[in-house]
Amino acid sequence: MRDAAAPQGEPGIPTTWFVKCRGTVTTAQPQEPYVLNFSALLDVPPAQRVGVVRRVRDALGARGLTISQYQESPPKSATDVPTASFRADHGTEGSADHYTVLLDSGYPGTAVSVAVSTPCLAPTAA
Repeated sequence: MRDAAAPQGEPGIPTTWFVKCRGTVTTAQPQEPYVLNFSALLDVPPAQRVGVVRRVRDALGARGLTISQYQESPPKSATDVPTASFRADHGTEGSADHYTVLLDSGYPGTAVSVAVSTPCLAPTAA
């Protein structure tokens, strides 16, 4: 994704969190199965954001991910910029190999937000 996005600077401080599997947002305990969520901001000038989202969408699609919920919106005013977002899925939801990638260029400032969620993972044996 980084090659397709070609951000101008380093990504913003990434955030990771672990939640319980099966549709809950409760934090998983160390001994529980979990979903790893990762998010970061890519520093992209406003005029290039939609192009970045398109390139990443195309790159993930070329790797076999299913692209859905793709949206582009024109600027709402003379000082606004166009926005784009999408969801990409690998595997079938609930399957052992399912993961999700979300991109959104509508983040305030000069950033594209990226979020990735893994399939349900088992904790490693201690």
